[in-house]
Amino acid sequence: MKNLVKIFNERTGRDEYQFVATLASELSKNTLTNSNGTEYKLCTIEFPDKYGEMVQRSASVFAGNYLHEDAEFVVGQEYLATLQIADSGQMYIHLSHLRNTAANLATEEDFDLSLAVEKKPKSTIIG
Repeated sequence: MKNLVKIFNERTGRDEYQFVATLASELSKNTLTNSNGTEYKLCTIEFPDKYGEMVQRSASVFAGNYLHEDAEFVVGQEYLATLQIADSGQMYIHLSHLRNTAANLATEEDFDLSLAVEKKPKSTIIG
């Protein structure tokens, strides 16, 4: 999968993975509530799997995303998706209202960090 970005979620203490997915269905009309009391809707997204084959999978869209003032979910548009893996190994995908955000995120492959030169901070004289 292209543009898979690993991030650390400080709130949950877990690694998550962001990628771009295409919205393949409208959001469900029904609103569900998870065990934390957070409302969400379901949808179908499409993305290339690790072999490059296009797959369709279910995703949830939290209320904070579908109720956001800039939210406009259009079938066929690309959105930022986040993969979370539970202790049980179950994988959950959440879709954001942000369009095509992860496609342009930098990765370690973009930089040779070993070439970085450390600069000493300038001293500041007070008084």
